[in-house]
Amino acid sequence: MPSQSLPTGPIADAFKEYINNEIPARFIHTSNLQFVSRKDVFSIFQDRIASVTEKQIQERIERLQSDPLASYQPRREMVLREIIQEIVEYDILSHRWDEITGEPTFQDISSGKQPVSKFKKLAQFCETSRKLGRNLAWVDTCCIDKANAAELSEAIHGMYKWYAHAYLCIVHLAESTSFSDWDRDSWFTRGWTLQELLAPKRVKFYNKNWLALTLSQTPDDDRKLANVISPLEKATGIPRAVLTADNSQGVHGHTFWEIMSWASRRQTTRVEDMAYSLVGLFHVSLTSIAYREGQRAFPRLVEAVSETNPSWDIFAWFGKPSPDHFALPSSPASYTGFEADVGRDRVGVQKFAITAYGLSLTSLPPIPMELGSVAQPEGPGKPFHVTLKPQSDSEGSMGRRSTALGMHYQPPRHAESCQ
Repeated sequence: MPSQSLPTGPIADAFKEYINNEIPARFIHTSNLQFVSRKDVFSIFQDRIASVTEKQIQERIERLQSDPLASYQPRREMVLREIIQEIVEYDILSHRWDEITGEPTFQDISSGKQPVSKFKKLAQFCETSRKLGRNLAWVDTCCIDKANAAELSEAIHGMYKWYAHAYLCIVHLAESTSFSDWDRDSWFTRGWTLQELLAPKRVKFYNKNWLALTLSQTPDDDRKLANVISPLEKATGIPRAVLTADNSQGVHGHTFWEIMSWASRRQTTRVEDMAYSLVGLFHVSLTSIAYREGQRAFPRLVEAVSETNPSWDIFAWFGKPSPDHFALPSSPASYTGFEADVGRDRVGVQKFAITAYGLSLTSLPPIPMELGSVAQPEGPGKPFHVTLKPQSDSEGSMGRRSTALGMHYQPPRHAESCQ
């Protein structure tokens, strides 16, 4: 039983800060399927928290002396975070929502109602997690009070790190019995499962009968197993170097266009979720979460990314433009067909701004461009579209792909004509 008095001091304060800011607002206890709040989490682990000593911290700090990453943040902070994550362990579920039988909601758990059909998956997930040694588990269907706008916004912005901080991500493939089924399993086509695949430190795959797809019964990372990585790379179109990397702090060394291409063939039930499911992957924040904005959500995401990491390939898209901003696409589907060699070392809009009037370029791409087409305005004050395309050089390096930069200009409301 936990001790009566809660631990205090700098170490306890670090645990409280982590619990209040870095993990979900609530969990499910794997033994009784009841909610566990953040306050309860601290109480559950308080004895282990109290057992952490300054001597242990200093010993770990000394081992960090040769770690090149240690220079990027205080060593003590790194050590405390490492210790905290070792103590506050939880498993997290990645799955395709069952639209036929339904899923248990926050209200179902809160009220104590547990219809067998809706709770079957949750019970099997908790049993699997408990057998692997965890008392706490998290699942998106019922651990978020979606009627609470503030909590929903926190969940959408924090979900990537919640998956990253989990001890293990258990993936339930409801349409697979073996690896040969992966090309038909819809889990690989859903928008939210992209970050759920990349963010965790460890992933373990289970088939539709809740049997592990790998022989190992320990919570190792299935993504690094030889018999898993090839079918996983084929099913997702994501390079194995990315699938096996530590992406807990984000995906690094890959362009906006490439990352967006991984999401380009995925789908979500709600249009807005095609944007919301990528917020964590790009480490950006949206000013509001509004499930009535439709296709306006995705260009807002692209704008947010451009503010923190402006890159020319934000404009490497084709297809339907956003109804509110013609310089931006309406969905990730516009970023298919990534080619790593297009524009390598040659393309780069150095400075640009996305404004209410369209796209403002203060420096042009340093490649030869030629006029592609001009769509004349339909009338006074209406937008027109200019397309520039790269010229082929003597070696024809840019001619391998007809990449174009499309620019839409919306004249001010008072303009009577377009010159």
